[in-house]
Amino acid sequence: MWGLPPECDGNPLCRGALEDVYGIPWGALRIEPLAPCDAPMAIALNEGAIDVAELCSTQPDIERFGFVVLEDDQFTQPAENIAPVIRSEVLESMPAEAVDVLNAVSAQMTTEELTSLGVRVAVDQEPIADVARSWLEEHGLLD
Repeated sequence: MWGLPPECDGNPLCRGALEDVYGIPWGALRIEPLAPCDAPMAIALNEGAIDVAELCSTQPDIERFGFVVLEDDQFTQPAENIAPVIRSEVLESMPAEAVDVLNAVSAQMTTEELTSLGVRVAVDQEPIADVARSWLEEHGLLD
């Protein structure tokens, strides 16, 4: 049983990649439509209701449940790198060093670290401010 997003059928990056690139016949799949990047998809995989799930690479449930992340060795999924984004008027009202701080954080944050931070917040219920502060301190980004 495959956990796939409801829109997978019409999405060339989903159904198209499965059929055309990986050779998986769509008609042969047993599909449970579930929202990707969401806890119900991860819980269904963890509980054995589905065998394959589409999750987001930084979803805390990957680490929480010890899932095996499959490699997209055919590069069908575009990179969706995390980047700091801020409105110009907000940035203009901030100290000049703000851009340097955002760039320093962005340069040091990895997918694995972001996933672990997400586990601490979403699973371990640690306060966001405490998790952020500890990460910043560990990376020498706080005075």
